[in-house]
Amino acid sequence: MVSTSGFRVYDGAEFAHALQVEMDSASSEKRSGAQLEKRKPAAEPRVSPTGAKLRRAMASAMQSTPETDVDDMMVLLVDNPNRAVRETIRDIVEHVPAIVEARQSKLTDDAIDALVSVYMRTPPNAEVERLLYDSNAKARARFFGEWPSFTSKDLADVAGHGSKNKSMTASRWKMKGKVFSIKHGGVEYFPAFQFEEGQPIESIARVLALLGEKKSGWQLAFWFTSPNGWLAGKRPVDVLKDGDAAVSAASREAEHIAG
Repeated sequence: MVSTSGFRVYDGAEFAHALQVEMDSASSEKRSGAQLEKRKPAAEPRVSPTGAKLRRAMASAMQSTPETDVDDMMVLLVDNPNRAVRETIRDIVEHVPAIVEARQSKLTDDAIDALVSVYMRTPPNAEVERLLYDSNAKARARFFGEWPSFTSKDLADVAGHGSKNKSMTASRWKMKGKVFSIKHGGVEYFPAFQFEEGQPIESIARVLALLGEKKSGWQLAFWFTSPNGWLAGKRPVDVLKDGDAAVSAASREAEHIAG
């Protein structure tokens, strides 16, 4: 039982036990009185006010839902002279089942997966994921070793833009879909092969129009610098000056992703 000022909460078993105690107590008092006063007519069992409330509440609950077991019940006793308080509590309690049902219906697959990840000490494919992360980290390290990249400040200097905000040039080009970026250590980098004489190469924008929303920055970086079957094994970065070839390969790649 949980008890606080003006409130008592019983689960079903506690409630039934409390009721039984009150009934047994009343029965004992009746028997003792009969033995001491044999000449007096039997009196009605003396029941405390709490016992009366318990009996009435239990009887009402069991009659309204005869198939319900006491373990399925919870009883809230409110001892408060303020009628508004009592009625407010009653209204809240009546809406609890609907609230619980609504919350449960919103428990999406993603939320369930999140709970599973909390309860599971290690994911079933933890070793595979570790290998993938390790492989990806090495690939990114190799990329930086083989392909120069600009920061926003570097790019503004190379482009000859004298704006006080050195990131404005790169941000504007990226927003217009002319270039893409990759991130490492919280810093944004722009692979240098996208530029010629400080300006974006036109075919980059055409490729990004096809793949920019389908691939992340790092996926684009690896796509541009990896051998491509649609280019007879050449890398898209090798044919940027032949814009149509790179765009054609990007178009085939986009169809493959969509399929």
